[in-house]
Amino acid sequence: MNTRTKANRRIAILLVMPVICGMLAFLPLTSSAASNEVELAAIINNFDPGNGGPAVGQLMAEANTANHTVTVLRGAAGARNSLELDIASGVTVIWKAEHYGWTYGGGLIGLSGEGTLEVAEGGTLINYGTDTAVAGHSAHSLIKVSGGILGAADGYAITTDDDSSVTISGGFVFAAGSGDAVLIPDGMPLVTDFGIVCGWKKSAWLVAYPEGTADDLTVIPADSAKWYRSGDLCGILYTNGLNVGFFPVSGISLYAKSDGDPAVFVPYKVKVTVDSLNIRKGPGKDTAITGTITDRGIYTIVDEADGPGAAKWGKLESGKGWISLDFTVKYQGGSSDLSGATQKPSSNPSAQPTQTPDPGATKRPVIMPGVEATKNPGTVISLQTPTPAPTKLLVEKNDMDKELQKP
Repeated sequence: MNTRTKANRRIAILLVMPVICGMLAFLPLTSSAASNEVELAAIINNFDPGNGGPAVGQLMAEANTANHTVTVLRGAAGARNSLELDIASGVTVIWKAEHYGWTYGGGLIGLSGEGTLEVAEGGTLINYGTDTAVAGHSAHSLIKVSGGILGAADGYAITTDDDSSVTISGGFVFAAGSGDAVLIPDGMPLVTDFGIVCGWKKSAWLVAYPEGTADDLTVIPADSAKWYRSGDLCGILYTNGLNVGFFPVSGISLYAKSDGDPAVFVPYKVKVTVDSLNIRKGPGKDTAITGTITDRGIYTIVDEADGPGAAKWGKLESGKGWISLDFTVKYQGGSSDLSGATQKPSSNPSAQPTQTPDPGATKRPVIMPGVEATKNPGTVISLQTPTPAPTKLLVEKNDMDKELQKP
């Protein structure tokens, strides 16, 4: 190769180098990869909740690389530290554990990456601190609620950055504060199927409301939640199809509406006493038959009305129609049963329910986790007091509310 050829090549390289450097300046910087299933399970299992217990091992998660899922089966009580999850695209963390705490920055659960966090049936995530329960820090995180409870005592239940997706198809999402339970850039979460979102716009730490109303509550869908008393506890009764439960809230009292106010109907349960009971389209024997009950089962009545053919007609919770209450008896599954139509709330507005103290603060209302209604047989609300967890109500919904689809 002659000297002139070598010189020409050197000149060509010198001319190309600035172009290459300019192109490199516009290339995006690479960041560390988000965690896969195995890595996420290890992060969760090694998480230190900061609650005075073991530094690791309180949470338990299992990875399934075939399905690209990580299922959380055990949470921690009284967590003080935020659990940060960087979820890779295509990976879903399914939360089926009870996990609550008092965090004050970053959320009880913090999300990044382009993966999905799904709160499923059996899962409970509640932050009692002045912070959110689930905070999406990434612009492309996906947050789903298909069951369970997601709540915040003083803030938002869910917050996200731009372009994040929030879908609520089941469970109960609740937050006390501004009245909005979810804060996302476009303003509204996607609520479908049996999902319920409820925000309490509290005007004071200690307040009194007329029972059966939705005063200071912002509810999606409308009329799916209202103030309700169950025994000595005050809280929110929520109902949307098969999604039925009671969510206790301390720091409030409920009182009966005055005689001049419209009557407040409280759902109750009945047991059918005949082998065949028609379900009709409306409250009257002159309306069309939409089905038949043949199991002598237990059903929830959500409204009453007068009509021909019966002393009183009751509307089924399933929405399939009305039945004659002449062939039913009111079901009393226990002293704390949801058959509250016979229970009269105290007329004393100052009466306060039992409160569970917040170990990290004083004079702050404490939201106590409710548990989503299940389809297991039985209708008794059993009152449980775990330690150190807050008082919890388990509402067991009878699945008898599936009327036969007969023409």
